[in-house]
Amino acid sequence: AAPAVQPPNAAGVEVQIMGTDHIDVLPAKDISVSGIGVTVPHRFAGCDLGTEVELVITLPGMRSFRAYGIIRHWTGSTSDHFGVQFTRIETKHVSQISTYIKECLAKLAKLGRG
Repeated sequence: AAPAVQPPNAAGVEVQIMGTDHIDVLPAKDISVSGIGVTVPHRFAGCDLGTEVELVITLPGMRSFRAYGIIRHWTGSTSDHFGVQFTRIETKHVSQISTYIKECLAKLAKLGRG
């Protein structure tokens, strides 16, 4: 599995999730090169979790970029935590996420939490 990090609150990752009948702008709970985790208070009520959604992801200090993914419910977690598995994302944006993860892990290691 790809490493994932929980963004520090002060420098969080924002994701806009746009489905056929909803738009949500949420802070990311965690991010990896294969997907992003979010807390959704309304639990995507009335949404088909198997359909592809459009994402606009903003990493700290970087331009927003577009990706696509499928909403997946996290098994074993509280019912308002969801993961979005990337289905279409440009290679350069995967590289940006990978760089962001490495920077976060380096900062955690410096703080003795990595």
